[in-house]
Amino acid sequence: MTSYKKLVKGATKIKMAPPKQKYVDPILLGTSNNIEFQQIVSELTSRINNCNIWSVIYKTLIVVHLMISIGEPNVTLRYFSKNLNFFDIKRILNSSKWSSNDLKALERYDRYIKIRCREFGKFKIDFVKDSFSFKSKNNKENNGNNDDNDYDDRRRLHSDIHLDLDIVESIIIIIRSLVENKYSVYDLQNNPLLLYAFKLLVQDLLALYNTLNEGVINLLESFFDLDRAEAGETLDLYKDFVDLTEDVVNYLKTGKAVGLNIPVIKHITTKLIRSLEDHLNTISDDVQNKRVSEKNDNVRTTSRTVSQVSQHSTNNTTRSAAEQRLEQIREQKRILEQQLHNTQVLMTPTVAVQHSFNPFTPELNNRQSTSTSTPQSYNPFTPEWTGNINPLQSPALNANNTNQTFTFETVQQQPIVATPTNNPFLMHHEQLQQQQLQEQQQQLLLQQQQQQQQQQQQHNLYPNQTQSFTQGF
Repeated sequence: MTSYKKLVKGATKIKMAPPKQKYVDPILLGTSNNIEFQQIVSELTSRINNCNIWSVIYKTLIVVHLMISIGEPNVTLRYFSKNLNFFDIKRILNSSKWSSNDLKALERYDRYIKIRCREFGKFKIDFVKDSFSFKSKNNKENNGNNDDNDYDDRRRLHSDIHLDLDIVESIIIIIRSLVENKYSVYDLQNNPLLLYAFKLLVQDLLALYNTLNEGVINLLESFFDLDRAEAGETLDLYKDFVDLTEDVVNYLKTGKAVGLNIPVIKHITTKLIRSLEDHLNTISDDVQNKRVSEKNDNVRTTSRTVSQVSQHSTNNTTRSAAEQRLEQIREQKRILEQQLHNTQVLMTPTVAVQHSFNPFTPELNNRQSTSTSTPQSYNPFTPEWTGNINPLQSPALNANNTNQTFTFETVQQQPIVATPTNNPFLMHHEQLQQQQLQEQQQQLLLQQQQQQQQQQQQHNLYPNQTQSFTQGF
């Protein structure tokens, strides 16, 4: 039987370096067996409670993070969602042995993993690994009931919206706790342990933000069908999404600065707040008008309705204020849907690319499996690791779970390819390429001119040389 006490102790050594592969691989394999998983958790609990060393506790949290991200799906999250006291690290946080910055970094990382486990307990969904889709969920529920009754459709809509609102709020909470784990570029470049944890956080962030973006789109598509309470909550979540998007951009900029290959991600426009607020205010006006009309049975329309009806008198029809309002809502919904489909924003951090060697991100296609006799720092983003852990290959290795490739390779110098997007980062390189091409053309033209001059000089000398030769002969 595997000695998990030795493995856990080896993976959480005091050395300020990432856990080694030879210790972590057996731990991840053990998550598929309930008895072995309990032994692993017991050793991790003992390690985090009985040790007062910063690096040991930080590496213990990294091991838990790896078990969540790469181990048996949902096993680790399910356990810790019911045992959140594992993340109580007040003992070391109250210690004066470590600097305040070190303790803050430890506390924030601990809080993120705790919140992720807690939110999993609410919905039993891992938004990083489970490839959760709002649209597939709603389509499945809607296809299961073909009833055309408007009341049933409305009731189903409210049921779906309430669940979606809760899920979007949960994802926002998780992302907020994640982006609080801020590290300076200097610390990441000089501390391999922090860099290792930062890579795991970036991987989670890309998947979480992609799911959040889809959830916000799903809510906005139903915005004009919601009542005031639901619409107000949706608007608040959209405002949170707008603020959070800025934090995500800044977080990914840090990753770009330390050499991580951050993919271009898309998000919906963040300029709908004014339109949504106007619609919400209109709902408030309609509610107030309805209350007034109930007190005055003889008064059925407002002065604004009368003016609108008079403008359409040529049609010889009279429409109620409710019908006119419904048409306005439909038009606003049509405009919003058009914006949601046509105003996707490409977002990539605009940080200068650093062509530097990164020992933690070797080229996947050019590296061969290393000898097991040489101890390596544990890196889940290399083929060496994936080759040794085939039973646990999972969609977690695809960071955003949307068929988009994401790796932590350093950016290599490659030929610039024209792209249809208006990405200033790519346009800058394209301009440099054009300048280089122009310089090459100018040099080629200069060489041709020089050759022509040389040929002309030889032609001028050739007749004299021929004449002197014949005379001598």
